[in-house]
Amino acid sequence: MSSTKSITTSAIHIDTVQLSHVFKPTDLPLPEELSGRGFEISFKEREHSGDIIIGRFRPLSRQSHEPRLTVIRSEQGYCGIKAELSIAKLLDGNGLGVQTDEDIQCALEAIEGSIRQRTGVSFDAHTAKVGRLDVNADFPVGEHRIIPYLNAISCRNSRMTRGTVGATTVQFHNNSRTLITYGKFEEMKKQYRSRAATLSDVKASRGLLRIESRLRSAPLIRLAGKFEIPADSGHLLKMNVANRIITEALNDLSLNEPKHSRHECDHLL
Repeated sequence: MSSTKSITTSAIHIDTVQLSHVFKPTDLPLPEELSGRGFEISFKEREHSGDIIIGRFRPLSRQSHEPRLTVIRSEQGYCGIKAELSIAKLLDGNGLGVQTDEDIQCALEAIEGSIRQRTGVSFDAHTAKVGRLDVNADFPVGEHRIIPYLNAISCRNSRMTRGTVGATTVQFHNNSRTLITYGKFEEMKKQYRSRAATLSDVKASRGLLRIESRLRSAPLIRLAGKFEIPADSGHLLKMNVANRIITEALNDLSLNEPKHSRHECDHLL
């Protein structure tokens, strides 16, 4: 890799999120109604807290951006609805391009409408608890620089385990956080072959280095505390929060610093 400045993003996206609300048992559909609405029903027997009824809805088509839903109903325990989907793909289908706070608001309204249509329950996506938050950013580095960048990545957090997927993906993870870096062009070519992306999507992804930061549960509460905001979707699903998450990811991956080839490092020494 030739000498480079620290990379600059062309777009940041809020991608996969998990939103949930607690409900009273009487607010939720009965199992037979959920089954009639396309949910798969399962039961868990509990000796002291009563049986738990779980309804799961998964879109049949890979091209569908409808939320994956889980409805949990118990007479004595937790009752609620969880929804998981990619906001980035809901907005434009391919997860590319620029995203704004106005886009996210439109996505949340679409989620509310989708859940109401599937369950018959009013779900406020703007005040929901966030159980998962994936943020990604694209960096136009040039296709010939993707592999050198991946080879140069290291993680400052010693508690995160390194892994690779093929030749174009590097990731670091622990129980609550995952950092992933890969060439977007290769991923979009795979999606194109499975008919999950268009040829124009593939062309638009050429030369993009994608970095993803995936957060779950406890880290999201700590994140909200660090930013001094409530840990709900109306405050966490904002572009200024997404920008700060990516800034931290770049710092952890040492990508906020210039990179030099091995030959240049020898020369500098």
